[in-house]
Amino acid sequence: MKNNLLLFIIFLTPSILLSQDITGIWQGYAVRSNPDCIFYPETFLVTYILEQNGNNVTGTTESILEDTPYFAIYNLTSGNLSNNNFLFFLDEPIQGIPPPGSAWCTSVVGELEFFEAEELLEGTLSSTNGSVCCEGALYLKKLELLSDTIQCKGESVELEVTGENVKWYSDENLDSLIGSGNTLEVVIDEPTSFFITQTFNVIGEETTAFRFDIDIYEPQITSFEIVTTNACNDNSGTIEVLLEDEIDALFKLDNDNFSNNNILEGLSAANYTLTIQDENGCEIDTSFQIINQDCELKIPNVFTPDGDGLNDYFGIVPLYDFQGKITLFKVFNRWGQKVIDLQNQNIEEAIWDGKQNNKPLPSDVYVYMIEIEYNSGKRELFSGDITLLR
Repeated sequence: MKNNLLLFIIFLTPSILLSQDITGIWQGYAVRSNPDCIFYPETFLVTYILEQNGNNVTGTTESILEDTPYFAIYNLTSGNLSNNNFLFFLDEPIQGIPPPGSAWCTSVVGELEFFEAEELLEGTLSSTNGSVCCEGALYLKKLELLSDTIQCKGESVELEVTGENVKWYSDENLDSLIGSGNTLEVVIDEPTSFFITQTFNVIGEETTAFRFDIDIYEPQITSFEIVTTNACNDNSGTIEVLLEDEIDALFKLDNDNFSNNNILEGLSAANYTLTIQDENGCEIDTSFQIINQDCELKIPNVFTPDGDGLNDYFGIVPLYDFQGKITLFKVFNRWGQKVIDLQNQNIEEAIWDGKQNNKPLPSDVYVYMIEIEYNSGKRELFSGDITLLR
């Protein structure tokens, strides 16, 4: 078989096919039914390449007598598929070498039944010119790549084809067998060609090899950074994913669903796996950890706004990487008069310098009320006394 390899290169493009469509590669064998035909073996391999347009079917067929130089290629004309019945006509070979003392069949009519679930065409051949060598049974199985013809570079993928007793080769001479069966697990780092055959138990010989080309998507995500905020003994942990590349990426943690939000919140202390998916569906996985931390906030009870650079301002002093805002910051004098009123400030801006309307206030005890809101949405209210000393 390998010495008589006829290689077909198939370029597959996505198309919207009709129901009961038989477009594609079909391989199998013919079984002659008349014992008086001495020129041909009882069974021999055949290949049909079909194209369907509506109910009309055209294509080419090839018959090969194994381990011999004898073959025939026909144009298939007047094909019709209706209600799972496939009728076609073969006139004369357009190319071929018949066995000595014989001629290839002419005026052949095929009547096959299409079994869609099994990807099978099966039926009979007969001759309109009375040739006894042209009658018999025909059995064809579809050979089709079911996987995408473009895969993500460097990812492990499972390629899948239809067919019977499939073998996968990495070279057109069929010297390097890399797998068998309808699926092949492989990592594709560059554009790669696979040469695929079928074997039918009735004959025991491999069919003509067909080449299927797999191209690759280059990674769109070349660099990224994860900024984590640890949890405060709750689910206040967050991460922010910063991409160097401007693409519409998707993000997910562990077994969650993908979303386009690059800020993931509500995380408790744990180990996580982050998956980033680019526009081609290619993914990158990385691991990170959210830990619990002491989330103490220090509120001083005295300050000295004398301009010496020490304790000149009153405000909340975070003892950790605080993530949130000050939604309310008010200070009152001993008579209940408001001396400062701030809202929705970041923690560095929510401070009091001991002044009211830019005029220094005297040393005294004042009352504060401060509300903070964490990025998790949690709010917390603080109140107490603050002593101003000059």
